[in-house]
Formats: sequence, C-alpha cells, structure tokens
Amino acid sequence: MSPANSINIQKKRSLNAGIAFHSVLAEGNHRHSEPWFAKAKNLIEMLRFAQHDGHQFRLSTFGGLTCICFLIIVLTGCNYTVPVKAKFKLSGGPVLILLDDIGERVDWPPAKQYLWDDLSQELLRNKAVPMIIPNETLQSLRRTMPDFEKRGAREIGEAAGAEQVLWIETQEFLAEEQIADAQNAAYWSATVKVLNAQEKKSRSKVRVWPENPDGEYINVSLTGAAALREPTKDAISKLLSAKMSVEVSRLFYDHTIEQSEAHEKRAASGANKD
Repeated sequence: MSPANSINIQKKRSLNAGIAFHSVLAEGNHRHSEPWFAKAKNLIEMLRFAQHDGHQFRLSTFGGLTCICFLIIVLTGCNYTVPVKAKFKLSGGPVLILLDDIGERVDWPPAKQYLWDDLSQELLRNKAVPMIIPNETLQSLRRTMPDFEKRGAREIGEAAGAEQVLWIETQEFLAEEQIADAQNAAYWSATVKVLNAQEKKSRSKVRVWPENPDGEYINVSLTGAAALREPTKDAISKLLSAKMSVEVSRLFYDHTIEQSEAHEKRAASGANKD
C-alpha cells in the first residue's frame, strides 16, 4: 500500500471516529433505543487506529477503558453525591422539638403533628439526637403550666426537662387543593434555632445556634404536578411535612446529597440573599 493511500485511510478512520463520537453523545439522550455502550465500544476501536499528528497510534487497553468510563460519566449526566457537613451538632442530652406558629399561618392543624412525628423520626434514625422529649410532655405542660402561651421557648424547654430546644417557627404555609402557581403550588417555610434550655443567667447565651438572631431559614415546596398527584389538603400537608423534616434534620448530621440537589441549594441560597 502506498504512503498516500495509507494516509487517506487514516484520515477516513479519524473522520469516522469523530462521527461515531457525536452519534454516541446523541444516543445518551435516547438510552432506551439501541444500547449506547455498544456504540461506545465501537468508537474506542476506531480511536485505537485514529491518526494523531500524521502518525498511526494504538490506545492501550487501559486507555480504551478510560475513554469508555469518561463516556459513561458524560452520558449519565455526571451526577454524583456530594458530602455535606452538619451545620450544628446537637448535644447528647434530651431535646425538645417546639413548633411555633405565632401568625397562625398553618391553616391545617394536623400538619403540625405530621411535622413533629416526621422530624422526630428523621433525627433519631440519623442519630442526630439520643433522646427527644415526648410530645405528650409538651401537651401536658400546655394544659397545666400557668400562662403557658406567655412563656419563652427556653423556659418551656427547661420545664419539660430538655437540655436543648429545637425551636421551629413557621413563616409561611400554603397547601391548597386549587393550584394557583404551577412552579410553587404548595410550600412551607420556617426558621430554625437551637436554644440552651438550662441557661438562666445570660440571655445572650440562650441561643446557641445559629449566630443569625432570625434563625436558619428553611423552605420546601411542591410543583403543580406533584400537588396534583395528592388531591387533598391533608395529603399535600403530609408531603410538605416529609420534605421539611428532611431539610431540618440534615442541619444536624453529616450526610450526602446528589450533585444536582447541591446545585439547586446553591441557587436557592443565592436567590434568598438577593
């Protein structure tokens, strides 16, 4: 074979490899058709004989596998888990979960109980707390403690026998069967604070987290499509409670999240600052 013919063949192989590469990428958006892994394998075979600076070269087996792995990462969306540190570690003593709704924004009372139950389970399951003061203890104090509604959160926590109070104040709540906003059909926002229930001397030391006196802001929401799958106010409230409990509990233990979720959180954080 003449040198000219050899060069033309190598150029043709390089061109075919380029076409195959684009074909494989296109298959990444239609993975339910012909398996794209087979096309990726064929592409590697083409690349093994592709022209590089006018000289034929062969990829090693390791190089071929590396290329395949790269393609797999690209075609699966490059999604991976991201480690997230707890923003605050609760103490080893009993914790009182205090759900506050001063503005009476939660217009579906069972939602508060759903949140208490869900959050308790999340905290205990992920070992963020060793013990949670039973809700019955708080309800008993509500009935028997003089001027209960006028008492501060720290004082209520002390009376309940808690070392710390996880104080959650609802800011906004919407769980309607009639959807007005397709992107934000239902939502629940709240601020979270941790108080030292045993601190009596210095008021400035009662709040142990966060530094922001307004608390840590948490917001969860449902799209119109998600809300439509749960056609009742009670069902929507349960979904919001489940999402809120996960977001609040994650503040207090190390965990991992999907890369896409990390991007969403950073975007939401930037929007809140604006």
